[in-house]
Amino acid sequence: MSRRFGSPTPYDEAEGQRRKQKRYMSRSDEEIREEMDTGGLSYRAGWPKLQPLPLGTVLVGARAHIPDATQRLEAVRLILETQGLLYTTGVDYRFAYRLPCDATEEDDMSEYLTLLITLDMINQGHKVEHTIMRVRALFRNYSSTAAVQIECLDYRAHGGLLSHPISHTEIDLCQKWEATLPIVLSLLDDQAWLSVELLRRGLVDENCLPTIVISTPSARDSKWSDAIVPLILAEINNTGPGFVVEILFGVTLLLGGKNHHATDVVDGTSYMKDLRMGSSIGLSNDDDGCSTLGGSVTLDGEIRCGITNWHCVRDDRLDKGITLILLANAQANHYIVVSQAPDGALRVGNKTLAAAPQHILSPATLDHNGYLGRLQEQLKELTSQASRGMEQARTWFKDMDNEYERCDKFARKIGHVYAGSGRRIVTANKHATDEKTGKLKGKSKMTGAIHSFPLDWALIRLDNVNERDVINLLPTVTPPAKYKPAIVPGKQCHRWTSFDASKEDVQVVKYGRTSGWTFGHINACLIAINPDSDKEIAGVYGFSKEAPGACFGVASRPARDEPFGGGLFIKSGDSGSILVHEESGTQLGLLFGVTCGGQGMFMPLDLVFQDIKNITGKSVIDPPYVGKRKFSPNQTTRS
Repeated sequence: MSRRFGSPTPYDEAEGQRRKQKRYMSRSDEEIREEMDTGGLSYRAGWPKLQPLPLGTVLVGARAHIPDATQRLEAVRLILETQGLLYTTGVDYRFAYRLPCDATEEDDMSEYLTLLITLDMINQGHKVEHTIMRVRALFRNYSSTAAVQIECLDYRAHGGLLSHPISHTEIDLCQKWEATLPIVLSLLDDQAWLSVELLRRGLVDENCLPTIVISTPSARDSKWSDAIVPLILAEINNTGPGFVVEILFGVTLLLGGKNHHATDVVDGTSYMKDLRMGSSIGLSNDDDGCSTLGGSVTLDGEIRCGITNWHCVRDDRLDKGITLILLANAQANHYIVVSQAPDGALRVGNKTLAAAPQHILSPATLDHNGYLGRLQEQLKELTSQASRGMEQARTWFKDMDNEYERCDKFARKIGHVYAGSGRRIVTANKHATDEKTGKLKGKSKMTGAIHSFPLDWALIRLDNVNERDVINLLPTVTPPAKYKPAIVPGKQCHRWTSFDASKEDVQVVKYGRTSGWTFGHINACLIAINPDSDKEIAGVYGFSKEAPGACFGVASRPARDEPFGGGLFIKSGDSGSILVHEESGTQLGLLFGVTCGGQGMFMPLDLVFQDIKNITGKSVIDPPYVGKRKFSPNQTTRS
């Protein structure tokens, strides 16, 4: 089984084979009990030691993997009936592949083959251990299921626990977090971790406890449940009584780059002169990468640009910093981009980049080919219908064939990378903007804690606005009614402002290349970041144990018919989306990543626009700043 380079492994291949073989050998109930998962989660149990959450669920091919699946599932049904579980709330059972986030297409999928049973762990959890032992005793007798894992999961947690951001009204909780976080970080000194966040999480809304969520690439190691979590709980007993700790598996926080699937958000409207907020973009020389164009930015001198993340436009050329080898090769190889700044930012007028521009396309090639592929499938179906005598199909075929030709020949280039933050930080207060001017407060006016915020922005200068332009309008796609959206399709988002999530409930929305519309609330508590453990960031931000990074988070709100969690606020390929205030459409931040707890990670626009001025020497004149905007909470808050 191949593994992604640098990803953690619970044991080597030889040990893996030994453990897999042992699954065939367990005979007694006691042996099965000893091999069961001891992760300590009240809503999850299984055999043997399970992969740490979060996991993806793939059903395609899983049942076919087991020749006698029908007979085995019937036997499972009888066991559930005998245990008094079959007709209880939330019960379901099926074979599935349960995939960790570091799984690759080359992996042996049999390693992830699982009998997944969902049920009500609150009311029926006392029956689970015996159920698992009975299923395991059955499966071990058949070669087709002898190595199949067994996972029992609360039905409300299948898509992730219900999560709420910390509200601005929970002043006491915010103060406890400020006192508790340094203790937690000190206990993580010798551990690999990506992010630490505070959310209210649970299976039911009325029992969502304040939860410290730690994302780590070493979550497979039993040291977390055996030693580290108990130690954390003991040490924070005074500063954070009632807090719980949850360990989740993660290998990166960033969502740009590759490993995406073509999105169905791209359609015929993506092949127009004007690009709206949330459009698909990609490098001209990259058939697999894609991300999101956040919106339009105009600098002094009427320089028109689109904005996205730095990590979304970089490649091997833009990744290069100043080294002796690069300096020696720079004159000979024009494909090497050398930043002349010691801080690694890409400033305007880079001669090497000017000789070989980093062109950006919209839609990205992956999404372009995906849309053409969907049109081809529809054309085949219309051809079949026409052959069966459907006259209307001939007309539809002609229209769709014209659409295919138009999109296939469409000039997708929009511009080139103009400037970028590189991987740098800015130190500032949590709320660093003067509300009257929209400018950062001077150091003399900074009060309270100073945080290190990561910078991750890139400007794409438009080649010809008469051919392709970017406008600060949201798409005309109707938001799902189940979210009771205050935003309207096609909303003009022509201004930006600051916010203070410590004083007000800030309800937000974004439109991204992958997930389209998502709705949420800004967390009153910052996320702590440790990119030194993230191979995608590789420690280049310069964060340390003494000065970890920080960013704002936004948690999804559940839809009316989805009471079991709002899911991820942004998904792979959504990086670069602009976060806007839901009711007014005022721009607030630039999204760049997601935590394992599901929070979208973003930089406030005051820090982004000030850094754009620092790097380009030009101020952002559009969108303009609008001050003293208050967000009226219309959600029942917690006390």
